[in-house]
Amino acid sequence: MPTEDFWPSDLDKIDIRTPLSILKEQAAALGGKTGNAVLAEVVSKSETGDFYHRLFLVVPVLDNYRYQLFLAVHDIKLYPVQIRKGNQVYRCPDEAALKTALKDILASDETRGLIAALVAQAKAEST
Repeated sequence: MPTEDFWPSDLDKIDIRTPLSILKEQAAALGGKTGNAVLAEVVSKSETGDFYHRLFLVVPVLDNYRYQLFLAVHDIKLYPVQIRKGNQVYRCPDEAALKTALKDILASDETRGLIAALVAQAKAEST
């Protein structure tokens, strides 16, 4: 007698963009903008039912110096995502809100200043 299968039949058609995939896309874009002087890396772990994604700025020529730009946290349901950057907390109930928060953080004067300082130090080290 065949075993009955009660699982949904469309599981192979699931196509959800996770917070992690969005963060990795943004991380991948930084190197090209800095001539690979400053890279971005996402480091993830899960703990006590939550997922933690840290986005680091990395400077390879400075002995892989790493600066944590922010921390994103969510549970198994993916959303809401909470982004913690210093004393600021962004609450993102969906993908659109996450993208808006990332635009605010990544395009901010503060982030631009950090990256400029890291690029300058990387260039000084390379000469």
